Amino acid sequence: MLIDLNNPLPLEDVYAEGVEMLVPETPDISRPAASTAQTAEIREVALSQYGNMLLTRELGVDIRADVATALARGARVKVVLEDIEDITPSVADECFGKLAEALGKEAFEKRVILAGGSRLIQRLIQFVIDNRLSRNE
Repeated sequence: MLIDLNNPLPLEDVYAEGVEMLVPETPDISRPAASTAQTAEIREVALSQYGNMLLTRELGVDIRADVATALARGARVKVVLEDIEDITPSVADECFGKLAEALGKEAFEKRVILAGGSRLIQRLIQFVIDNRLSRNE
């Protein structure tokens, strides 16, 4: 790319060109890769590896990235909630709400398993998912 200082490219165009060269195409996580959801391997993601108090939306982004990576590889994901003392609605929405929205309710329920943890945490996550999905109806 030759830069003409009299006619500079908008910064967005420079970023877009750089992204095209460096970043591979984002996989479609709504469908399992090369297998069906019923026969896909199950990958466990223990939320306790992120701490027992999940309080910031940024943490939800990290969790969603790990879960989405496994989903993009065709795996079903078992999210283990054991040893989680607290999770904020922001974390639940950033991770589970946005994943459910991207996948759709049916695919999310087939491919993401929420296991263990307290009834309160299970109910909070389900409430946040339902709330996020109801926005699109």
